[in-house]
Formats: sequence, C-alpha cells, structure tokens
Amino acid sequence: MLKFDADNQGNAQKQLVTDYPDIVARVFNEKKDALLAEIKKGLFCAISGLVYTTEFQKRGLPHVHLLIFLQTPFKIRDLVHVNSIVSAKLPDPNLHSNLWNAVTELMLHNLYGATYPNASCMQDGKCSKQYPMPFNPETQFGNNGYPNYA
Repeated sequence: MLKFDADNQGNAQKQLVTDYPDIVARVFNEKKDALLAEIKKGLFCAISGLVYTTEFQKRGLPHVHLLIFLQTPFKIRDLVHVNSIVSAKLPDPNLHSNLWNAVTELMLHNLYGATYPNASCMQDGKCSKQYPMPFNPETQFGNNGYPNYA
C-alpha cells in the first residue's frame, strides 16, 4: 500500500493512502472520467450507451461497476470472440515480464486451506471465494450467465 511522509521531512511517522480520502476520490474520479472518455471514443467499438455506479469499500477506497451496451454488430456472440478479449491464463514471463509480475503479485489468490486456516477468505474450513476453481481446458458459457474461462 502506498505511504506518504507525514511532514515531508522523511520522519518515521507514515500515513496510509486511506488517510487521504479526498485525494484518493479526486484521483479516482479523474481516472474514471478518462476511462469513460476512451470508451466513448471507441475503445470497445461503437456503443449504444453505458451505465455505471461508484461504490466505496470498507476502507474508503472507491471502485466502479460499469455496464457497456455495445451496438448490435459488435456484441459478443460466441466463445471465439470471448477468447479474443479475455484471457484467464498467466502471461509468459519471458515475453511479458512486467505483465507477469503484476498478475502474479496483485491478481492471484493468497495462500489458504488447511495449512493456512487463518487466511482472511477461510470460513468454516473452506475458501469463501470458491477456490480452487475447477480447471477448464476451454472457455464455456456457464449456466448462471457467467463464462467459465479456459
């Protein structure tokens, strides 16, 4: 987590990002506006519209739920199209070392299970996030409307 010097003198007292909710909210809003502008310019081809809501987590950090309506010719219709957009596989560390570092550091589930019973995700001896996920050799459309990625 980012930390700031409390007095700009380098003293040992540090403050967390969550100590500056006004700055976090302003920076987040600027980045959200930049993302929405890119989407409206055609990041995902032509769109019919979009809807979003901003929520703040328990520690005050914001996130956005965004729904994008694509125009008919650009709608995702089959698994080949899904696989051209989404990858749930780890990037090649030799070809994309920065991406591999980011994914393995920030996007993988932490250690859990019988050997780590005090992990934050553990409830009643099981992971509350339904890990481990079943292995899928290929992407499939799930029964609940969500895809099961390869």
